[in-house]
Amino acid sequence: MNEIILKINKEMEKQGLSQTKLAKKAGVEQKKVNRLLSGVTKRLDMEVVSSLRGALGMVSESGENYESDRPSFRVVEEIIPATK
Repeated sequence: MNEIILKINKEMEKQGLSQTKLAKKAGVEQKKVNRLLSGVTKRLDMEVVSSLRGALGMVSESGENYESDRPSFRVVEEIIPATK
C-alpha cells in the first residue's frame, strides 16, 4: 500500500473518524474512500487524496512519495500550420 494512504488511515484512526464520516467531511463518495483506503484501488486519484488530507488537516511533508502505479504521461502539443 502507498505511504500516503497509510498516513491517511493512521490519521483517520487517530481522529476517531469512520470512512463514512471522513468521506462526508471531505465531500467524497464513501465508496471511493473505501476502495482507496483498503488498497483495492491501485491508482491514486490525487483529487480524492487531496480532499481526504484536507479534511484531516494534514500538511505535506518534504520527501513524501505521491507516486502511484499509474504510468506518467507528458502533454505534447503539436503545432500544425494552417493550410490555405
